[in-house]
Amino acid sequence: FRLDSEGQPTLKFNDTGSYFHLAPIDSAVDCRRDIVLELQKIGFVIEASHHEVSPGQHEINFQFGSAVEACDKVQTFKLVVKNIARRHNLHATFMPKPVEGINGSGMHVNCSLLTNDNKNAFYDPTTKNGLSKVALDWISGILTHSKGFCFLTNPIVNSYKRIVPGFEAPCYISWSDSNRSTMIRIPAS
Repeated sequence: FRLDSEGQPTLKFNDTGSYFHLAPIDSAVDCRRDIVLELQKIGFVIEASHHEVSPGQHEINFQFGSAVEACDKVQTFKLVVKNIARRHNLHATFMPKPVEGINGSGMHVNCSLLTNDNKNAFYDPTTKNGLSKVALDWISGILTHSKGFCFLTNPIVNSYKRIVPGFEAPCYISWSDSNRSTMIRIPAS
């Protein structure tokens, strides 16, 4: 969002872009580039960076790490984004649904599990969808305990404003290897 003349956040977007738009429609391209460059300076490996579906929304993907490394990187990422946005006279928020009627903000976490000999424990080439029994058990555990996870993954009331049909947010406790709107999405193998 843009900052007002006193440096306070407004609800005015800095662009009118949508999915994968480029400048001049995506007028935050310079800010996003500066965020990526700053993250790279401190050791992040950036895999993708682009405008998202709604105005003022952006996606920056960084390389995987262990669970602890990833958690640390998320916190560092948020700090860098907020500071670089401020330099561009913008306010970056990670609020799940800052504006009603458009897509909310999400955080996707990709999970993988390696065996002791560094093989993908989730993959089984002999099954129709490539998922091993370990992967199916993992999915089952997440689905079984998903309501309890919400205390950690959706800690504020605003978290639930995001979970409405039609805005790419997962509304149902489900998984799929072909539907992009489910809670657990399985990438094509």
